Amino acid sequence: MGEIGVGAGKSAECDLEDSVNLLGNELELQPYPLGKLFIGELHAELNEFDDPNVSFLGCQLAKDIATALNTVEENFFDSIATHHPPNPYTWLLRDLRRFFDEVALRSNAVVCLWEP
Repeated sequence: MGEIGVGAGKSAECDLEDSVNLLGNELELQPYPLGKLFIGELHAELNEFDDPNVSFLGCQLAKDIATALNTVEENFFDSIATHHPPNPYTWLLRDLRRFFDEVALRSNAVVCLWEP
């Protein structure tokens, strides 16, 4: 297949490693906007083909998430990851803050793509 380049080199990127799979369920239980962090406003239906998960976060939701991430405590992700072995997620909060601050500054939307 080909490669799709949408604003290549100009778009903000954030590699969350396996954190989506580990923290996704816990985040969905959080109030708006953090509860929408991985599921977004629109989310592709899961199917039997193991296609990657895709979700869309519009500009306003991305701005709301940026604001929320800058108000939570440094140990926020550690505090909600109670069903997993101890793993310091401080790096995740730092990376997400940087990413969503840039997205909000540009008034961009976000497309999330991850493997199941």
